[in-house]
Amino acid sequence: MLSPEEIKDLDEASERLAAARSRSGVTPRTVVRAFSQEGALPAITFRMWMDLEALDSPFTGCSKEGEIKIACLAETLGVVLGWDVRLEELMEIFEPEMCASLWKRLDTHIGESFAPMLRMYPPGTTQPSGTDRDGNGIGWWASLLAGLMETFSLSREEALDTPIAQAFVLIAAHRHNNGWKVSGPTWADKETIDAL
Repeated sequence: MLSPEEIKDLDEASERLAAARSRSGVTPRTVVRAFSQEGALPAITFRMWMDLEALDSPFTGCSKEGEIKIACLAETLGVVLGWDVRLEELMEIFEPEMCASLWKRLDTHIGESFAPMLRMYPPGTTQPSGTDRDGNGIGWWASLLAGLMETFSLSREEALDTPIAQAFVLIAAHRHNNGWKVSGPTWADKETIDAL
């Protein structure tokens, strides 16, 4: 038998699930966020990502600690916001707690660029297993950038200035229109799961 608290939790989860499901047929929030101009931070473009990679930024997967981490925050603000700020200036402007908050906000913002990523497979092939990975050594960045240029006839400069989230949405939509299937959860599925 469930306690009143457990029943309340289940009711709340049920309401969140119903609200998420009622959005079916509506543009997924993932797509809206990819193209929305709202927000204080600019969208992460291909060019910004490469600049972060060149800095060995922890926001791209490198792990760094302490003062090196704060220096990376200053460099990341330079890439994302165009700020020309050095570590010493950053430490004078922001208290340590504010740096931690800013770090978390940037980490979330950059991570949101990858929310629209979907694994898909072309018509006439079988759905890949969950363990299949792109082992060609090219990586996602070059493949996605080339796909964006080829599919939408963009120049290299136009493609480099495209927000990554928008590129994932556009490529997935183009593939879907050409018979590709999603391998795994769709954007709507992910949003329903997140609502729980």
